Amino acid sequence: MQKNNFTLKLLVALTFFMFTKQAIKAQVNMDSAMALPFVKINFGIYTPSNDFAERFGTTNAVGGEIGYKTKTNWQFGLKVEGNFGKKIKEPSILQSLTNERGDVTTADGVITGILEEQRGFNFHFYGGKLFNFNGKNKNSGLLITGGVGFLQHRINLDFRDGDVLQLTKELEKGYDRLSNGISFNQFIGYQYFGKTRLINFFVGIEGIQAITKNRRGYNYDLQQKDNETRFDALYGVKFGWVIPFYKRATKEFYYY
Repeated sequence: MQKNNFTLKLLVALTFFMFTKQAIKAQVNMDSAMALPFVKINFGIYTPSNDFAERFGTTNAVGGEIGYKTKTNWQFGLKVEGNFGKKIKEPSILQSLTNERGDVTTADGVITGILEEQRGFNFHFYGGKLFNFNGKNKNSGLLITGGVGFLQHRINLDFRDGDVLQLTKELEKGYDRLSNGISFNQFIGYQYFGKTRLINFFVGIEGIQAITKNRRGYNYDLQQKDNETRFDALYGVKFGWVIPFYKRATKEFYYY
């Protein structure tokens, strides 16, 4: 068994070494701007503002992006993110269903707690410009973009110790505050395309503003309709890894 583990580790190390060696050897000339299709893996942390801040706390994001940078350093793409957070500021929406400690009784008579968390997602089609201030690398620099898309958020109710009769999947809809609508996105930061396939990244500041409405229409805990228009906003730091698809000068295909 120890011999097999050693062999496996050796194979992994050799594979990593060979990939790194090939990535370093496959260098790209960055002295001139080039057209680059790419994929991004994004991470972000946002501070809520406006109506969003009245309901939720700090929000995290994980997502991806596909895009294209032209030879003139214009950039276009689509970004998609999942949002999640642990802090719910809304007055207790389950007060009528729980005891003083916030617990509820399941159908089997078991006392269990209910975890309330923020869940959501957003996507944006965007366009912008990369401004290069480094003569040695024409494909990296200050990136400014703006976009339009869609944002959705809700309060996720999580209980795992049994079925709660007052909170079936259908009844949950009267408490989760599902809201969505058109949104706008802005980003300003630094984007770097390196000479190899290993070091390519971006980091910057992002803002999202959305005009949303409650899509459930009726809140059971308040026993009233909710047709108000919301202005939800998020501002934070975003960073991630970029996977560019460089084109060989001597062949007609892309490689990574």
